[in-house]
Amino acid sequence: MTFCMSAETKQNNWLMDMGANIHITNNRNNLTEVKTCDETVKVGNGSVLLAREHGKVMLRQKTSGKTIGLEQVLYVPNFAKKIVSLTLLNDKGNDVKLTENGMEISKGDNKMIILKKSGLYYLEVMSTIGGDNENQENLEETGKECIFINTAGLYHPTLQGSKYWVKIVCDATGCSFDYFIGKKSEVLGIFKGFISKVKARGHEVKFVCCDNAGEHQSTFKLV
Repeated sequence: MTFCMSAETKQNNWLMDMGANIHITNNRNNLTEVKTCDETVKVGNGSVLLAREHGKVMLRQKTSGKTIGLEQVLYVPNFAKKIVSLTLLNDKGNDVKLTENGMEISKGDNKMIILKKSGLYYLEVMSTIGGDNENQENLEETGKECIFINTAGLYHPTLQGSKYWVKIVCDATGCSFDYFIGKKSEVLGIFKGFISKVKARGHEVKFVCCDNAGEHQSTFKLV
């Protein structure tokens, strides 16, 4: 079983930009199907940055497990943020609109809502499927054997004493499974129980994607 952990949670925030006409990442490992290019990107202070490569990126929202696929994402090493161009999303058939709940992006049955924070819309992703290393290539090719797991909290205790929310998402089906626990140490039991149920149905989990939170690292070392 392979575990793919993001280096830093904050780096998984993508700015949803209404004015941008290109997608940008500052992390080459986000990309698949990487190709060379010769593009320039002009930033707010007037300086110009170079992009020598571009590729595809698949973003999975942390809260819902919904995905957005991006094409021709420029790799700009020194760029300050990761940018999703809403103009390009709209051109690809996505419906982008602002509602009372936030920004809503939908295409067919796939719909996600992005909340506004400090006047901006950031897509917080559970994982960014991409990269050149062997694990990430295998992950894309064998999505049916991959799950995503995330733990959120601390919340006000429920009547049963739960303070944390654990979400597991199956990459093959998009189905999500929600668990509520009182302590982070209970993540291990949740994870082992989920794996046991998957195996009992004749399936196998080979890849697990998560952030690098302490409860995830300690948990997966014991499995």
